[in-house]
Amino acid sequence: MYSQSTNKKKSFKFLIAGFLILCLIVFAIKIIPARFLRKVNPFTNGDATPVKCKHCNGLFPDGVATHERAYYSEGITPRKTLADLDQLQRTGKLVRIKDGEKFYLDAMEHSAPFLLPKAAEFLDVLAQRYEEECEKRGLKYHSFKITSMTRSIESVNDLKKENTVAIKNSAHLKGKTLDISYTDFAGHQAQLDAFVTALSDLRKADKCFVKYEESTGCVHITAR
Repeated sequence: MYSQSTNKKKSFKFLIAGFLILCLIVFAIKIIPARFLRKVNPFTNGDATPVKCKHCNGLFPDGVATHERAYYSEGITPRKTLADLDQLQRTGKLVRIKDGEKFYLDAMEHSAPFLLPKAAEFLDVLAQRYEEECEKRGLKYHSFKITSMTRSIESVNDLKKENTVAIKNSAHLKGKTLDISYTDFAGHQAQLDAFVTALSDLRKADKCFVKYEESTGCVHITAR
């Protein structure tokens, strides 16, 4: 009799424990941000349909020399290591950019998530203009992915070994440049079109320089 009662109690405990674990799993799924899921799988909120950066080659032609113009009067002095950039961030010269509802950061092996305050402000304006464009078109907002920000001399040299597009005199060394992935809009062509319009409007308003990089799947942006 005692054995049967004990077994029943154990079974009841296992049942309760299983129910609690199931509740925790369901709760976790609901609270995990969509931007985190996209880091694991960029097609979580869409499908794997490739997108086209329509007219980007003509809209965003700014080359290396053009991006350098943004630094005639401002921009940090290139730092040797990423640790040196971290020091600039601690002193307030650079601003740390964090994941938000409107954009999220890729794993950055060759750059640090820092920008000059002016460039950080531009990023917020870009996200706002893009959101407004989505609202105008009746689209659900799709957050974009930033793949690169400020680099050090060492990280540029390391990147050059892996990426033939990378150059020694990189605009990323100055603290005002970032790359945004247009391929991450996969399954969301309409949202990409809205993003391109917003970015193009800011370029026309002399707020930034932009280079379309088909080989990397990104738009290379320098705040002015």
